[in-house]
Amino acid sequence: MADMPPTGGTPDGEILHQRKPHEHRPDPSIQGKNQNQDAASEETSKEKKTFGRTPDGVVFTVPQTHDMVSQLLSPSQPKNISDLLVLAILGILILGCYMVPSSIRVPLYATIFLFWRAGYNVGIGYLLHIQSHHIKLVAWAKRWRVFVDPKTGNNPHPILYNILRREMETKIPKDYSFAEAPVEYNTWLLFRRVVDLILMCDFVSYCLFAMACGGRPAGESWLLTTVRWVAGLGLFGFNLWVKLDAHRVVKDYAWYWGDFFFLIDQELTFDGVFEMAPHPMYSVGYAGYYGISLMAASYKVLFISIVAHAAQFAFLVWVENPHIEKTYNPPPPRKSTPIAECDGLAIQNGHNNDGPRLASNAQPSPVHNLLGFQNIDLHRVTDTSVILLQLYLFALMALTPSTPPYQALFVANAAIWRLWYSVGMGWILDRQSHRKRWTRHFLKYGDSTEEAWRQWKGSYHLSTTMCYASFVAASWKMYSLPPDWGYGLVLLRHVVGASLIALQIWVAISIYDSLGEFGWFFGDFFFDQAPKLTYSGIYRFLNNPERVIGLAGVWGAALITGSSTILGLAIFSHVLTLMFIQFVERPHMQKLYGQSLRRDSGLVKSLKRSLPDPLWQWQGSVDKMLAETLDSVEDFVDSARPKIAAGMNLFVKDSTALFKHPTRISITRLAPDLAGYDPKDYSLEIEGTPAPLGSSKNAKPALTRLSSTAESFQTLIFEYGSPIKLRWTAPLKHGKRDWVGLYMVADNASREVTRVSSQGRWIATNPDQYGSIVADRGILTSDVRVSGKGRKDGETQDYCSGEMEFSGDKMWWTTEVFEFRYHHDGKHNVMAISVPFELKIPRFDEDDAEVDSNGLVRGAVEQTLLRLVQNCFDRDPEIAPRTVDEQFGGMVEREGKFAMRVVYAVHQMFGIELAPEVVQADGNVRNLAWRVCNAKKVLAPYSSLSEDRNDLQPALNQEVNLAKGFRVTINWSIQSTTLRSIYTFPKLSAAMSTQTASSSALLDFLRKCYPSAVSPSTSEADLPALSHQLFPTASYSDNEKVETSQWLTTSSRLVAPGEDEAKLAERLGSLNIHLSTRTTLLGAKPSVADIALYYRLAPSVKSWSAEERTGEHGYHHIVRFIDFVQNAPLFGLSVKDEDKVAIDLNDVKFVQKPLDAKEEKERKKKEKAAAAATDDNQKTLAIGKGKGDDSSKPGKKEQARDAASKAEDKVKGAVTGEGAQQPKKEKKEKQAKQQKQAAKETPLSPCLIDLRVGRILKAENHPNADSLYVSTIACGDPAGTDNTSEYEGQVVRTVCSGLNGLVPLEEMQGRKIIAVCNLKPVTMRGIKSAAMVLAASPRPKDGEEDNHKGPVELVNPPADAKTGERVIFEGWAGEPEGVLNPKKKVWETLQPGFTTTTGLEVVFDAGVVPQLSGDGETQTTTGKLVTSSGGICTVRSLENATVR
Repeated sequence: MADMPPTGGTPDGEILHQRKPHEHRPDPSIQGKNQNQDAASEETSKEKKTFGRTPDGVVFTVPQTHDMVSQLLSPSQPKNISDLLVLAILGILILGCYMVPSSIRVPLYATIFLFWRAGYNVGIGYLLHIQSHHIKLVAWAKRWRVFVDPKTGNNPHPILYNILRREMETKIPKDYSFAEAPVEYNTWLLFRRVVDLILMCDFVSYCLFAMACGGRPAGESWLLTTVRWVAGLGLFGFNLWVKLDAHRVVKDYAWYWGDFFFLIDQELTFDGVFEMAPHPMYSVGYAGYYGISLMAASYKVLFISIVAHAAQFAFLVWVENPHIEKTYNPPPPRKSTPIAECDGLAIQNGHNNDGPRLASNAQPSPVHNLLGFQNIDLHRVTDTSVILLQLYLFALMALTPSTPPYQALFVANAAIWRLWYSVGMGWILDRQSHRKRWTRHFLKYGDSTEEAWRQWKGSYHLSTTMCYASFVAASWKMYSLPPDWGYGLVLLRHVVGASLIALQIWVAISIYDSLGEFGWFFGDFFFDQAPKLTYSGIYRFLNNPERVIGLAGVWGAALITGSSTILGLAIFSHVLTLMFIQFVERPHMQKLYGQSLRRDSGLVKSLKRSLPDPLWQWQGSVDKMLAETLDSVEDFVDSARPKIAAGMNLFVKDSTALFKHPTRISITRLAPDLAGYDPKDYSLEIEGTPAPLGSSKNAKPALTRLSSTAESFQTLIFEYGSPIKLRWTAPLKHGKRDWVGLYMVADNASREVTRVSSQGRWIATNPDQYGSIVADRGILTSDVRVSGKGRKDGETQDYCSGEMEFSGDKMWWTTEVFEFRYHHDGKHNVMAISVPFELKIPRFDEDDAEVDSNGLVRGAVEQTLLRLVQNCFDRDPEIAPRTVDEQFGGMVEREGKFAMRVVYAVHQMFGIELAPEVVQADGNVRNLAWRVCNAKKVLAPYSSLSEDRNDLQPALNQEVNLAKGFRVTINWSIQSTTLRSIYTFPKLSAAMSTQTASSSALLDFLRKCYPSAVSPSTSEADLPALSHQLFPTASYSDNEKVETSQWLTTSSRLVAPGEDEAKLAERLGSLNIHLSTRTTLLGAKPSVADIALYYRLAPSVKSWSAEERTGEHGYHHIVRFIDFVQNAPLFGLSVKDEDKVAIDLNDVKFVQKPLDAKEEKERKKKEKAAAAATDDNQKTLAIGKGKGDDSSKPGKKEQARDAASKAEDKVKGAVTGEGAQQPKKEKKEKQAKQQKQAAKETPLSPCLIDLRVGRILKAENHPNADSLYVSTIACGDPAGTDNTSEYEGQVVRTVCSGLNGLVPLEEMQGRKIIAVCNLKPVTMRGIKSAAMVLAASPRPKDGEEDNHKGPVELVNPPADAKTGERVIFEGWAGEPEGVLNPKKKVWETLQPGFTTTTGLEVVFDAGVVPQLSGDGETQTTTGKLVTSSGGICTVRSLENATVR
């Protein structure tokens, strides 16, 4: 059964001990009512249909099926051939138990059980594995066409089809048709029958084996026998309840691993047994096996039960968990959060394990964890001390005799270490919690909080390891091998003791996985920012796992040794641990989280819910009793879990490393006959991105293509990690199972046969030939028939062609010389070999790299690393960063292969060795670049990469040609050895300086285009005010008027004669960035500044080359702006076609990357700050108008001029980034604030809700939620409104609506709707929704639950309503609130009055809103929803519906 995590589960966060909000016990009477309601809802749910969805998107009805036992054994269930076959096999097993001789009964049934167990865990596990990764079972079904109706003539197995149809339809008489069901569902049903056979035979053969081994031990008393059977039956009954309760939750769909084949729309509530233990079917669900072992009184049954349980955990780790992780826990979408700025340099501080950022903003936080074998570092004094002290202790243990004096010495040593660990370290933490004593000590000597915590980590780690090492040594001294393992309970004690030790190890690993190093080392005692209170991992089931089962190992050691001394030491250890929790940890948690701490764990809640109702009346006594006994119950339940899974993870990791570079094994398969196939008819042509010759970021890679049939060639050098496209040709009759593999050139000596494995780096030429999606991944085209008329080899026959792309895991992530090999028909006969090519990582050359104004090469390192990281992340937009500040996707932390690729590439390029964890923790390219630069600086004296620049000739100027139309001017200054690089376009400044368009010429152009708006008397001073005359429908705020004036000035400077070339390039770059997210200079509004900019720039743009227009460093957005202004009807310029700038939309030399949303958000903030400053200046001018004549104060004109100048500087700084280093003004002394008058309470009214007519410009499915649409809606907002953006020249809002599946997507496109525009924006699954779409749905009847299932109809405004037009209810006129206060619940209070009439009109019924009770201007209780122009809003067909 596939144990799936609950939907919407708590994400892993910064978790410490006891992390969940407090939950109250329900009232008994309420619970009784709820049970009745649950029973009624359960009856109703039986009648509801469940819908499934295949991977191809096919939706179908999932019929009701029955469990395995009822199908086989219930007389009321219909039987078919497969049922009779299973029953016959079970009968043979049972009959054989009585017929075979007793001497061979035990080994025979042990073998039979192990066979069926292997069929379960290995056989079913393999089938599920290939289905999960390759969808192979479904592919086999499609390939063999067993589910295709024979009437179509495409089913070669009609008899098998009829048998399967009769089998399936007999079992499922309702809502199922074998011929119409999807192939995925039919494949699952067939898979179920195989599972039924294996599982039933597995359990029956185990029971028969237990019966064969069972018996009563000699000399056992009747009392002990009774206890043994009662305990065994109790465990078996508990096992039965676990299975039944688990099936109640997951039903047949998950019981039979249905999510490996298709998904359903049913949300499962994981309660009951799923709150008791992780993966209950595989953990506590095996308690019955140990109960049967107890009843059989046989160690053979016990050991074979342990083997079966271990195999089941292996099945969980290798089969189910990877599929669950892939299906239900995909990595979260990358967050686009602003990067904190420090000293003008953006740095994102990464930190592992979700702890607070420990380092300052000047550098990323270090990553060097303490726990785990993989983190042992002999260069670290803590690790060295721990290892040496343990070696010393264990050496003494091995070399000294086990005499009473030495035994006493080792026991005393263990007691002292336990005392120090619990009491000493507890006292330090207590003082740290109350007075920060540990931190104060380090601050006294000038160290930081981070240093204090690092030193604490080392001390605590040393104390922990020595505490348990000393306990192991003491136990070893007190242990002696038993003379007779079969005597009494000796063997049982060892088995149970070893299980308890394994349990403690698993608990420790689980706690560390949940808490991370931050929580494990009590980080919240040192840092004030409290982590988020969440529960995951083992804390989902237990509040304090270390309180009981966290010390299971010491009790296990006491059991194994059988020593009363070790038993006393275990009691001593446990008491001290409980004291530590009670007096140190719990008070700190209470202080940190207060009442938000969870009282009952998941296990405790499950047990309480299982109690009978009368016990709720004894609440006080029951709680007291549970408080004293629940610890032992938790121990009992969790001790039944074998902890092999923890070791399995390490084994899997080691196996992965072992097989990463396997030994070359010959697996060659050759075709018996190649007659009729000529290798000359096959060819391979490769196309890739050449590796740059240097490290400069300016080198623009281009695609290179070369054919395998070229007569002469040189080895190509491709960029490391970049995809390689391959084009193949073959004769028309080529094998459909042909394939192409990627190999190192040196691996294959023969050019006719491939002798080594491709290790998964191969792609089939034709899809669906191997029944694996992995083999088809990379196919672009296949079997395209090409005419032979244009063949260059002299032949005229037609041939087939196809294309494929090798990328990601299909590539070699190393630097070598490779080749592609085309193979025949699934074999290893080589038909064509490509030209060899090399994957290369160029060494970073500091001397050829661009430096910044401070003489640093960090910028060049960042740009070089950016492209390198993008290639290492498969250029996947979900994880690969687009800018140096953008965070890596979540998959980078989940799959270590991406970090390993980057580590290898950095080592090859920079000579710096990094750990993969560093790449994952840094999180972006900027942090990684800092690490590289810092490491190179530290290693500079020992690195050949850092050369002494003192020998360079002063005042030496060089020009390095990088690409056509570019040059880099490298200026070596005589005063310093720093470099300065400036990108320039040839003749750009000259072209700009020749255009000296004066303001008078601009006015003539305006008069020509707008003769009625621009009079002959208009002067240059009137230009800023012309916008309203040219575009009378647009309104301009004071800020926009100031910005228009600023842009008029900027446009005149762009063509100033004699302007510095670097300054001109800087201004053009700033303008290009400004236009990257705007249609016009003001955003979406036209202004006279747009026309002025067009008039002055157009002649220069006309002379620009294609590289200057759309090259990598071209001005794409300026060119787009020029084309828009000269052609858009919005401006209506009178420009002849021959005078327009000719722009070829298809001639794009370089595709610009999307603008970083974070940087754009910061820029908008700066603009708003500048605009606010302008408003403040204007207010100051108004306030400054006083009485009298003060000659010392500037006049009105001077004040206005100063204010305009300041506003100009601020706007300019916000747009271009200039002036960022201006000194801050001194703060003025604060004045006493005047008491504000209490705001007048606005009366409750529907007019407070801002209802408007909106138009949906675009609607699409939400990427992270199946039930949501994401719509782009124009609501008539002015430019600059909060929570709006621009789309197709219009100001729009992004709206998430839960209409997916209720309203067809095509009906959402381009239609008018009614939008609620003043609700507080909310983020829905990662997307911010800034409005709500009004829709009508049937009003639920009294007592009926509102399940929001539809039908749903959108509210329709009148056909002639304008976008943005206000909509109100008649009789309730008034102005809406800016944003509704969520605390006042205005929407929630008024929405019940939104309804429809029998005439399908939308109205507001005040009678159902008690708070109104007669309000309203016209004293009417019902008002129609009308637009400002008087049109009525309606719905299509729903009467008396609720509108929301």
